[in-house]
Amino acid sequence: MPARCVFLALRIATGQPDPKADVLKAEAAFTEAKMTNDVAALDRLMADDFVEINQWGQGKRDKQEMIALFRSYHTLSLTPSRVSVRVFGGVGVVDGVMEESGTWTYAFLRTWVLRESGWQLVSCAHIFPVDPSTMRVIGQPTRAPRAGVTR
Repeated sequence: MPARCVFLALRIATGQPDPKADVLKAEAAFTEAKMTNDVAALDRLMADDFVEINQWGQGKRDKQEMIALFRSYHTLSLTPSRVSVRVFGGVGVVDGVMEESGTWTYAFLRTWVLRESGWQLVSCAHIFPVDPSTMRVIGQPTRAPRAGVTR
């Protein structure tokens, strides 16, 4: 058995924390809370000093603005891919690609911090891919939002 597998098995057997897995669990909980409009979960997962810039470039949103948004914002799906996690002590950085409601795709970058209550999201940026020669969005959005989906 390769040394890496032995170490992972030992970590699981001894109950040692796996910060990357813990950040991914928080990330999944954040996505689920947005999908189900669970504002109580969003309140727990986002730090009081949270800030977001969305893919539409509509300025910054703070925690209270995000909670207000997800009281009424409905999306059909959020499908992450190419997700990578890096942990630096008590800071987790997650990046990847998100497909939202089968309508548009954007890159995302999120920063999580480990606090007494667990991992909390402090910042989030969503970015549509841009052709640097024209500064135009590459194929985004792919089509108009579906019925019941707002942005």
